Amino acid sequence: MASQWASRLGALRHLQVANGLSRPTRVIELQNQLRQLSLASSPRFTAPRAGPASTISSQQTQSFATTSDSAKPKRATKTKTKTATTKRKSSTSTKKPKKELSEAQKEKKAKRAEIDRRKELVEKALKEPTKLPQSVRGLAIKDAFAEHRGQHEGTVAIFKAAAESIKEKGADAVKEQYQALADKNRATNEAAYDAWVRSHTPLQIREANNARRALARDPTRKTRLFLIKDDRLVKRPISAFLLFSKERSSGTDFKDMASAQVDAAKKWRSLSESEKEPYVKRAAEDRERYHREHLEVYGVEARRSSPKEE
Repeated sequence: MASQWASRLGALRHLQVANGLSRPTRVIELQNQLRQLSLASSPRFTAPRAGPASTISSQQTQSFATTSDSAKPKRATKTKTKTATTKRKSSTSTKKPKKELSEAQKEKKAKRAEIDRRKELVEKALKEPTKLPQSVRGLAIKDAFAEHRGQHEGTVAIFKAAAESIKEKGADAVKEQYQALADKNRATNEAAYDAWVRSHTPLQIREANNARRALARDPTRKTRLFLIKDDRLVKRPISAFLLFSKERSSGTDFKDMASAQVDAAKKWRSLSESEKEPYVKRAAEDRERYHREHLEVYGVEARRSSPKEE
C-alpha cells in the first residue's frame, strides 16, 4: 500500500506549476492530474473515474476562442469584378453569328451607300455664290414676269405674257434699257466669284473639281456643274506625243482638228527614237515642273507615274 502511494505521489514531481499557469492548456492538464491523484488517494475507489466537467472561466473561454479563431484560415471573398468578367466572357463565347442579309436588304444597303457617296461629293464640290442676272434678256424677263404676276394665273401663263410684252418692245429698246444694268451685274458677279474662290485653298478647289467630275459622270443627275476656275491650280504635265501633236496642229482650223490629230499619231509612230528624243526631254522637264509646283501649291507631293500615264 505504501509503495502504491509512493508511486502515485511521484507524479507530482513532474508537475511544473509555472508552466501550468503560463497558458490555459497547461492549467487544464494540471487540473486533470490533480483530479486523478485525488481519486487514487480515496479508499473507496481503486481506479480513477471520470468526474464532472471542470468549470472554465470566461477569461479562459475568450482565450480559447481567440486561439481557435486565429488558427482557422480565412476564407477568400469573391469580388464582383471577377464575377462580372466571368459573365462577360460567357456571354461573348455564346454570341450568336450574324444572319446573312437577303437580296432585298443588300440592295437597300447598296442604295444607302450610293446616296451617302453622292452627298459627300456634293459637299466637296462646294456651292458657288448666287449670281445676279447678267444678261439683257434675263433682266427684261424678270421685270416683265413681276409686272404680269397679278394679271394671269399659273407660272406658264405669266411667262408667256412676259415674253410677249418684251417682243412688243423690240430688241433695241430692251437692250438700251437693260444693257448698263447687265454690265454692272456681270462685274459684281465676277468680283463675288473671285472672292469666293480665294476664300478656299488651292487644294480644296482641286478636290472640288474632282468631285464635280465624278458628279458629271452620274447619269441620274440633272443639274450641270462646271469646273471652278482658279489660276492658282497647277497645270498637269504634257506628254511627249501631245507636245509633238500641238506643234504640228498649230494654226490648224478647229474643224480640221480631229484629222490633224490622226495624222500626228501616224507620224509619231513612224519617228525614230532619236527624232522623239527632243519631245521626250521636254516632257520630262514639264513633269519635274509639275511635281515641284504641286508640292509648293498644294503642300503634298504628287503621285509619281510613268511618262506614258502623264
